[in-house]
Amino acid sequence: MLKTLVTVALLASGSVASAANHAATHHAIHYEGRVSKNYADGSVSFNWPGTQLHTMLTGRAFHIELMGYGDQFDVLIDGKFIKKLKTNANGVAETFTLFESTKAETVTIELVKR
Repeated sequence: MLKTLVTVALLASGSVASAANHAATHHAIHYEGRVSKNYADGSVSFNWPGTQLHTMLTGRAFHIELMGYGDQFDVLIDGKFIKKLKTNANGVAETFTLFESTKAETVTIELVKR
């Protein structure tokens, strides 16, 4: 049962905020643990507890698409636990909001597989 990070959506800061989608293999997203990166389709797969991704965002929102089988993840913003995510048990891709703010902020975002 592999979990696949399909796309990452960022809402960037600036005078004119614009949304941008990036592949999970984007250089600004760092992974720790055993991962399998597929640069052809931009996905990253993993299934080991403790595997994590982290990135820094200056913006208003960070969304991620996960495909899992009832797996759980911890979301940390600036090192503080914010919430637990649970993926759909049937392996359907879902979009989760990891961070959202009314104004642009610079934050460190971490997602850790339980």
